[in-house]
Amino acid sequence: MQSRYEAVLDTLEAGVVIHAADTSILEANERARVLLGLNDLEGRLATDPEWEFLEADRSPMALDRFPVMQVIASGKPLNGLVLIIRPPGKSDVWCEVSAVPVVDDVGQLREVVVTFIDITERKRVEEELIASEELLRVVLDTSSDATFRTGPDHRIEYVNQRVAQISGIPASQWIGKRITDMGLPAELARVWEARRSSVFSTGESVTFEFEIDNIEGHRWYETTIAPGFDPDGMVVRTIETSRDFTDRKAASDALQELATHDPLTGLANRTELLNEITRALGAGHRLGRAIGVVLMDLDRFKDVNDTLGHAAGDELLIAAATRVESVARDGDLVARLGGDEFVVVMRDLEDPSEALAVAMQLLQAFRTPFMVREVELYSPTSIGVAITTDGEDADDLMREADTALYSAKEAGRDRVAVFNEELRAAITGQLAVEADLRHALTRGQLDVWYQPEIDLETGFVIALEALLRWHHPDGSVWTADRFVDVAEQTGQIQEIGDWVLNQACQQAADWAAKRPGQRATVRVNMSTLQIAMPGLLSTLDRALAASGLDPGLLCIEITETVLLRQSAIARDNIAGIHERGASIAIDDFGTGYASLTYLNHYPIDVIKIDRSFIADITLLGHNHRLVAGIIALATMLGITVTAEGVERPAQVDLLRQMGCPSAQGFLFSRALPADEITPLLNRSYYTNSPALG
Repeated sequence: MQSRYEAVLDTLEAGVVIHAADTSILEANERARVLLGLNDLEGRLATDPEWEFLEADRSPMALDRFPVMQVIASGKPLNGLVLIIRPPGKSDVWCEVSAVPVVDDVGQLREVVVTFIDITERKRVEEELIASEELLRVVLDTSSDATFRTGPDHRIEYVNQRVAQISGIPASQWIGKRITDMGLPAELARVWEARRSSVFSTGESVTFEFEIDNIEGHRWYETTIAPGFDPDGMVVRTIETSRDFTDRKAASDALQELATHDPLTGLANRTELLNEITRALGAGHRLGRAIGVVLMDLDRFKDVNDTLGHAAGDELLIAAATRVESVARDGDLVARLGGDEFVVVMRDLEDPSEALAVAMQLLQAFRTPFMVREVELYSPTSIGVAITTDGEDADDLMREADTALYSAKEAGRDRVAVFNEELRAAITGQLAVEADLRHALTRGQLDVWYQPEIDLETGFVIALEALLRWHHPDGSVWTADRFVDVAEQTGQIQEIGDWVLNQACQQAADWAAKRPGQRATVRVNMSTLQIAMPGLLSTLDRALAASGLDPGLLCIEITETVLLRQSAIARDNIAGIHERGASIAIDDFGTGYASLTYLNHYPIDVIKIDRSFIADITLLGHNHRLVAGIIALATMLGITVTAEGVERPAQVDLLRQMGCPSAQGFLFSRALPADEITPLLNRSYYTNSPALG
């Protein structure tokens, strides 16, 4: 029967072999027999060659170094020796071997107890760990990310080769150092250690960005500091990875540049402009400072595009942008609003007059010509200035600057206008007119009145000028000069103009049908915008067809400005009107600065001499000679002449003597509604007016 002692030995995980002093085996447990691959161990010597021991480096072990031999020789225990056992016919077994001497009462060696612990699985795990660590090292050293590992004292325990590559400092020199010791900018190193301290305190990762100059140039990095935990969940290290995102940032910056800057000039665009004004207004409100907006428009830019082409125009815009920047103060935002408009945003104005001073400098700077493609170009500018008041936003301020710019242009261009309460009142009134005018047609508030033109020989009405009137909501009747500019600026002029043309054609047809023997021409005014509209001839055709009017009874009045602009569409429209049998009259002749040569270039049928020349005609001075010259020239060219603004009989007498065939003015009649004009068409003004008889 197995002894209790042997039973205990057989329950042990470790193999136990007890040797006598002569190295022979006295006893071995079951585990030892399995490890050594032998069933019969008792009596064998430690030097028995039936099994082989190798050292950990797998080289044969000298017998005198076998644990039993060493303990017998030294009398001292031997612990932790790692050996490889090669049992006959079996795989190698890694064992951790210990040998302990057992002595008798007098100190003589009696036995040596040897224990074998199978560590094969542990060695396998260790080897796999070593292999994985080697793989990790290779991965980290070939990574494009710089990687650190630091301990709780903030000292560096590991860096990969990327760190050495971008810093120029060998990896070995980083170990044991703090990041503050490695030559980084002081502020960056301080922030880095503060972020790491946060990770050690909270156990949560942090990510931050920074820029730095290193061996590869000026670079941007995104760094993540992650915690490393021990089995108890305590943060005992950090893993810190820095990824270079310079190219991505450059692409992002490029997109941001495109989104906020004008691609031609590089100046801020409208989006960035409004953002800057909003920021400046906020800062100004906090600091109690005003800001100014200087809005400028190149007065002759269109001429450059039309004569030299858009490429030259672009070069002029680039040169203009440079000139604006040279005048603006340091810190002022310069933007291109679009087209040929530039803006300067001026922050922190202690004295609002600073904005006006910069505007005047810009005005003077743009009076100096530009050199574009070896051509000297003059492009003066009109400038509007607006300065903040409480409660304004970016759009308000830009609208005020635009109002001031419009005022500068209206005053003759090449000048500066500053937005003030007078301009504010004007624009407020204009907005009110615009709002009311949008509903005038649908509400039946518009009407066409007529002013007669008289044959100076017979006194009969030979033509009637159609004049637009607005029965305004305030109860008064407005003449066209009070609202036609608003109609043009808001684009309502086309709809209103088409309506007037249709009304006048219908009325002229009605009068012609009732007075077949004394038909009168109806003259319809068209603005520069109307005459340049592509669909004008189609509108005219529809009006003539709907009314049945003889085109010979229709005259279209234009101003000299139409001739000056020489739009291709306007030229075609004038020719088309004439081809349809309607006549063309130049209204207010002599005030538009058009050359007389235009009379040969266009099919002009009638000249209406402006009232400013008729007013002083009886004084026999310059105006007398000028009017006589115009009448004589028109007669030679076969063009009919009529005089406007006739108010006295003496003017009529003198015009007759000069050979002027017709006239209109308050002397004969003011403009009247159609039903009040009709009775006047059947009588001579001479037989019904003692002053004219």
